[in-house]
Amino acid sequence: VVTALEYNNVKAVVLGYSVGGNPRDFHNLIDTVAEKIHCPLVAVRFMGPLHFDRILVPFLSLYELDELLPVLEAIAIAAMPKFTFMQLLHLDSRKEEVAASKYRLQEWLADNFYDIHASHAVEPVESRLERILQEARYHNLVIMTAAHRYGLPRKFFGSLSNSVVRNCQRTVMVVYSPDRYPDNSSQ
Repeated sequence: VVTALEYNNVKAVVLGYSVGGNPRDFHNLIDTVAEKIHCPLVAVRFMGPLHFDRILVPFLSLYELDELLPVLEAIAIAAMPKFTFMQLLHLDSRKEEVAASKYRLQEWLADNFYDIHASHAVEPVESRLERILQEARYHNLVIMTAAHRYGLPRKFFGSLSNSVVRNCQRTVMVVYSPDRYPDNSSQ
């Protein structure tokens, strides 16, 4: 499969979460594939029909948006949706940190999404998962990056994206970037 992907100059690989089966097995498959390919891998957990008109993009830091940018641009061109970008900060974030994060997000949106309908928020929250699930009720698709941890740390600590996939009642896309894996970092 990997050889076929490289031969055909594939821009992204999309895998659907299995309806049954062991979630750990699926994540092991994702890790195996993502380590060997040189393009983004998008894992999609479908929940009902796929709609692209209201998209929630939760994130913790701006570099996640850079990883998501190719997928977001492709969807924006194809569907012209309304995006909500929601940065989730630690609950104890100072007002200055929140203001600085809002400014940086506005700059990123102006540089990358200047002609796309997008709203944004920067929020200090106690539970990132609960806030995402709460906001997802007003959207029909959630797009986020995969955990930056892989291997044993992810097995012990889990990940926010895995928790969203397990608990969200909306379709969720999780993007795995090739530069997250040590074998792909030099390519």
